[in-house]
Amino acid sequence: MSSKVFITGADGFTGFYLSHYLEKSGYEVIKASIKKQKEGFVYCDICNKESIKIALNHINPEFVIHLAAISFAPSDPDLIDKVNVGGSENLLECLEMLEKKPKRVILASSASVYGAQNSEILAENLEPNPISSYAKSKFKMEQTALKSSLDIIIARPFNYTGVGQAISFLIPKIVSHFKEKKSTIELGNLTPKREYNSVLDVVKIYEKLLHAKSEHKIFNIGSGVGYGVGDIVKFMQEISGNSINIVQNPNFIRKDEAEILISNTSRLKDCGLYFCKTDIKNILRWMYEN
Repeated sequence: MSSKVFITGADGFTGFYLSHYLEKSGYEVIKASIKKQKEGFVYCDICNKESIKIALNHINPEFVIHLAAISFAPSDPDLIDKVNVGGSENLLECLEMLEKKPKRVILASSASVYGAQNSEILAENLEPNPISSYAKSKFKMEQTALKSSLDIIIARPFNYTGVGQAISFLIPKIVSHFKEKKSTIELGNLTPKREYNSVLDVVKIYEKLLHAKSEHKIFNIGSGVGYGVGDIVKFMQEISGNSINIVQNPNFIRKDEAEILISNTSRLKDCGLYFCKTDIKNILRWMYEN
């Protein structure tokens, strides 16, 4: 009998790829969405405990992967807190009340919880210093989760992308400008190095974390390799054969932005787990051609 996995936010960017990967890997995937009467999905509003209880009724999932969240950082801070913190608390409370508890629950947090650090290579044992409302909400979620009696793993993904990600995110924005053969693009700082990994790698790591045996509860998901935005534009010019004029928009430039922020992947490696390996040019080519 295949293992049951309950995924919140399964119709989002990550949820789409994760559901497909787990189904191909032989899991029985129960996909939850906040959209009512969506074919192939169970309705689940994590801000409503009764909705969660109904969604979980008779399912008895062996595993839960909690992706549902407000992920667009500039969103309303109150709404971010309601969904990312309150919604996560609701889900964990409902899971704790189940007669048969899931074997493991994975919560999708974010590398943004690290905030400003003296170190350029970010390891899980650093004290978080979240700055944005989004980052603060994810850290609050982590703190709540670590008090739970459930077997919980907290994943802190660094930036990742892929086909289908909204163009409000940096890499899809750049790729779309080249697809549409636009002559100019407005960007912020070009030199700070960040990770830009593949969603296809990230979902493989989530699956491995379902079964990982480790004393650690928190894992970075990343590659340990960073690129500047200027590098991304240069790669896209090589892939597309087109050039583009970069206009620096002061509104896109963040104050006190760290020059390098990349992940320490030691915990993944120590557990013998997969880490993000796909070359950035292959990711960009995949997005450009699809």
